[in-house]
Parts: sequence; C-alpha cells; structure tokens
Amino acid sequence: MQQACAYGKDQIVDLLVTKGVDILNPPETVGSDAEYRRSPFIIQAAKSGDIKTLEAVLKHGGTLTDCGCICLSKKKKNVVISNVIGCAAYHGNTALLKYVLERMPRQDAEIETMEHQDKHSKGAYQRELCKYTPLMLAVAGGDGNLDAVKALLQKGVDFKVADEQSNSVLHIAAVNGCNQVLDYLAKNLKIELFQRNKLGETALSICQAQKNAKGIQIMNQFKADYDKSKSIAEKLMVELVKEDENNEEAKAKRKQKKWRNKINRIAKAENISPEEVEKRLEQEEKLRQEEELEQKKAEAEQEKQAQIELERRKEEVRKQREEMRRQEMLEEQAELARAQEEAREAREERARLRNEKQERYKSAARKTNEEKRAQNKSRTRQQHVDEADAEDGRPSLKKERARSNARQPANNIAQHDGAAGEPQRAAAMGEHHKERTPRHQQAPEDPKERRKSKSMRRHADELPTENTLAAAEEDAPASNHIVGLGGEMALQTASKKAQQRLKKKIKKQQDEEDEQRQLFEKVAQEKAEAARTREQEEQKRRIEE
Repeated sequence: MQQACAYGKDQIVDLLVTKGVDILNPPETVGSDAEYRRSPFIIQAAKSGDIKTLEAVLKHGGTLTDCGCICLSKKKKNVVISNVIGCAAYHGNTALLKYVLERMPRQDAEIETMEHQDKHSKGAYQRELCKYTPLMLAVAGGDGNLDAVKALLQKGVDFKVADEQSNSVLHIAAVNGCNQVLDYLAKNLKIELFQRNKLGETALSICQAQKNAKGIQIMNQFKADYDKSKSIAEKLMVELVKEDENNEEAKAKRKQKKWRNKINRIAKAENISPEEVEKRLEQEEKLRQEEELEQKKAEAEQEKQAQIELERRKEEVRKQREEMRRQEMLEEQAELARAQEEAREAREERARLRNEKQERYKSAARKTNEEKRAQNKSRTRQQHVDEADAEDGRPSLKKERARSNARQPANNIAQHDGAAGEPQRAAAMGEHHKERTPRHQQAPEDPKERRKSKSMRRHADELPTENTLAAAEEDAPASNHIVGLGGEMALQTASKKAQQRLKKKIKKQQDEEDEQRQLFEKVAQEKAEAARTREQEEQKRRIEE
C-alpha cells in the first residue's frame, strides 16, 4: 500500500483496500525505502503528486487534515512533519497543490511544521525546517518549486512571516541557493529586501558567504536601485528644505513691505515724517506687547489660582471620603464587636446550660451511686447475718421472711373467716416456732428431697410480701422504675398499707419523670432558639458583607 501511494498507483490502492488492507494503519518501516518514516497514506499520495491516488485514499477513509512525515531535512536528517499542503509544496507538486488548495481553507495553507531528531541520526539535535509555513517549504525545495510558490502566493498566504531565527522567504531562498525564486520574490513582493535576521545577516550577505554569484548579482541590482532611489530622495529633501527657506524669506519681505507702506500712508495722511510715524508705531507695538504680556501673566495667575482651588477642592473631597471610610470602618468594628459579644454571651449561655446539665447528671449519678452503696451495704450486712445464722444452725432472716410471706395469704384468709381460722393459724405458728433439731442430730435427707426443698425455698424467697415491699421501697434507689408488670403484681399481692405506699412511690416517680421530661424539652427549645438566632445573625452578617 505504501509503495502504491508513493508511486501513484490508484488502481492498486483500490485493489488492496478490497483485499482488506487498513487504509488508516500505515506501516512502521518499508524495506525498499530507507528514508520512509511512518506517516498516513494521504501524505504518501501527496508526495507522489498523483491526484487520482489522492482521491482513492480519500475515498477509502483518508482525510486532507492528516499530518505526518513529509521528508528528512537535508543536513541533519531531522523528521519534518506537516500536512498535505506542506508536503505537496515541498516536493513541487503544483497540480496536486492547486487541487488541495481549492478544497481546504486558507489557514491550513499557513500551518507551521514540526521537527524532531530522527532515531537513526547521530550527534546533537539542531533545527533546520522547524516553524516553516508551506510557502517557506516550497522556497526551501529549490528552483523547481517556483510554480508552487506562485500558486501559494495567488492563494493569498502571508509572505512576511519569519521563522524562529527571523529568516524571511528571501533568507531561505538565499540559504538554499534558489536564485530564480529569489529573483521572483525580490521583484514581485513588497518586502524589505535588506532585512536582517537574528544573526544580523541579509539575503545579500548570505549569497556573499556562499559565493553565489548569481544571487549576488540579483541582490546588487536591487541594491543599486535602492542606492539610486536613496540619493534621489536625499536630493529631493535638500530641495524641499531650500524651498521652505525661500518661502520664509519671501514672507518676511512681504511683511516688511506692508509695514513700510503703512508708515508712508500714515505719514502722508498726517503730514509728518515717516520716521516719526515709525517711532510712534514702534511705541504702540511695544505697549501692545506689554499689554499682551500683562494679560498673559494675569491669565497665567488666574489659571494658577484655578488650579490651586481645584487642588484644594480635590483635597477636601479626599478628606471627606477618608472620613466617611473611617466612620464606616468604625461602624463595622463596632458591629463586629457587638456580634462578637453576642456570640460570646451565647457561648457562655450554652456553656452554662451544659454545665447545669452535667451537674444534674452528676448529682443523679452520685445519688444513684450512694443508693447502690447503701444497697450493697445492706446486702452485705444481710449476708453476714445469714452466714451467722447458718453457723448457729438457725434459718436465715431471708428464708424466715420467705416462709412468713408464704403464710401471709393463709393469715389473710383466716382474718376474713373469723374465729374459724384461729386453730389453723395457731398450728402454723406453732409449727413455725417449735424448737429445731441441730443439723448434726437430724436424720440424713434424700438428695432429691433436698433439691426440691431448696427450689421451694427459692420460689418462696421470690414471693413479694408487705415486709419485702417495704424493704424494697426503703432500699431501692429513686431512679428505679416501679411502674410496670412487676409493680402491678406486687400491688395485687401486697397488703392495703403496702399498696398505698407503692402507689405514692409510683406517683412520685411519675411526677419526677414528668418534671425531668419538661426540663429536657425546655433545654431543647432553648437550644433550638439559640441555633435560630445564630443562623439569623449569620445570614444578616453575610448580607451586610
């Protein structure tokens, strides 16, 4: 495909595309072309100069805006990258150049080249064709590109542009020894013929350094014309200066003649000598000049006073503005201080509320801890008593209370039944208070019966009685909740007195919870109000800023 594009074989291009060759994927290297560097097939077609091959590549997906390697520079063999116009211009393919110029905008005909060192080159990198426009490339291509140069100039490209070293198209033509192009450009372009680049060289000096006799002749011809036109211009300037001097002298003579005529006319009218008239006129002229001088002085003084007054007013206005700015600054500072004070007070209020809340929590925690310690002490004391009773072989107080609670329903029934329950109550009390046999003298019990009796005693200990409820009321902390299923069962099984005490306790706890809830709601409302106030103040401050 690369060879078909490079040699202008459009039919082979169509055949290869139909065989499946990717038109958008050019090869990296080509063995038969040592100077080939990877570039789009549209660039290879432009290098060949065949319009049909270019059209074939465009038909199968190529674009005129593609850029790629158009050549290797002549000296350092750097890779030069440009578009289709630059490729056709450098290789002098005028017909194809005109074809693409008709189908591309003019700014594409002024795209500058890029250049980089080739992978096979040796030594330090040095630029040669960097920042070259297609017109510069056509000039650098040699005298055979004169038609390409003309085509680009007819397109209206900018011919006054220079490269990185300030070389114009004349410098490039002189460097590459393109005498025909140099002669055409010098005759037909309105360009500075003796413009110097960054090295101080002109096209003539470059031709002289390269010993280009034809180029030197062309530039000397233009230099002679330049020198001739310069001498003519200088001669004309001298004549113009002389003419101005003659005009001034003639004007002075006319003025003097007019002055003498005026003197003679006045002398004849007043019948006096011209000398007297001249003397009087000179005095009048002197007085007039003095008056004009005085008037100018007065005007200058007035202007000076007006300037002073203007400066004074400007100073007053400036002071007023400074005073206004100072007042505004003081107001802003005062407002900022007020805002800071309010913020400080709000912070202190929040800290106070937070401290009060923490104190309440700490007080409640201390009270709870004291009550827990009291309970622990009571429990420890009870354990000591139980251990002492166990050592003496007597039942513990806790078990005694459990048995008493177990007998309490029977006693309540006996009270309602009257005298009928007295024998049973006496028997129960007698059985309870009869003398116990020491543990070492008792008969051994069955393990199952022992476990059963322990279980019964444990359940008996858990039954609520008036005594246990009273003890719970005295020992329980104020933060414990009585309201609930356990409290209702205790109320149902307790005596009337215990029920009343428990009801009072429940009511007290409910009142405390309501009071605590109201306090929390009040604190929450205060926090919300403080947050709204802060938000309003922040919004007001932002609006003022």
